[in-house]
Amino acid sequence: MSLPIFYDKHLDSIAQEWNLPEEESYHLVKVLRACKGELIEITNGKGLVRKAIFSHQHKKQAVVHLTETRHESLRLFYYLHIGVAPTKNIDRIEWFLEKATEIGINQITFLKTEHSLRKDVPIDRLERIAVAAMKQSQQYHIPVIKGITPFSEFVSQQDSKVQKFICELCEQPVEMLCDAANVQNPICVAIGPEGGFSKQELSHAQQHGFRLVSLTSSRLRTETAALYVVNAINALAHCANLSRSKLGIPVN
Repeated sequence: MSLPIFYDKHLDSIAQEWNLPEEESYHLVKVLRACKGELIEITNGKGLVRKAIFSHQHKKQAVVHLTETRHESLRLFYYLHIGVAPTKNIDRIEWFLEKATEIGINQITFLKTEHSLRKDVPIDRLERIAVAAMKQSQQYHIPVIKGITPFSEFVSQQDSKVQKFICELCEQPVEMLCDAANVQNPICVAIGPEGGFSKQELSHAQQHGFRLVSLTSSRLRTETAALYVVNAINALAHCANLSRSKLGIPVN
């Protein structure tokens, strides 16, 4: 049976005694009603995992004795970075972030575009949502979350070795993402705001190596399109690795 997972970004691999952060302590003591001697796991969200034994509560912090140490590799068979313009209703972006973390994503960058309706995002709250989703899905890595970034900066920062795609519902047929993406190599996908990317932004992205692709024949909300990408790449990667496994080829 899996042990409850707790999060502390400051966790190290040396200490023998540790004070859990106040919020995590509350969950352990008040919500789970842990008893002395109960086993838990603590992660820093970057793969470091320490097994711990609950000792006692000191003021508002739970004190634990750290025992075993291990490093968990990322469970993903791919690298996916999504740049997405945040929606006016932040609840929709929070929903996307939660589900994307559960399915699997490496990095999310929130974009400032010509048609953006939101100029900032609550990074602290979004990180807490990602942490909760990581723990709920029994993972040990949280995605990198970058705050509002100008679209031109996002486009110019992408490495030339990365597969770069920009999603747009076009009148003329364009290549589908599922046909264009090779999950054996890193993937970066840009998704625009409710009003879409401007012609200048599309042109600028294409000049920097972004390929114009479509997701479906339907018009999707921004957060739906972003989650569609995560799910599609995840499915492609699992199918590719299943095929490689059946052929006796080592799986990454």
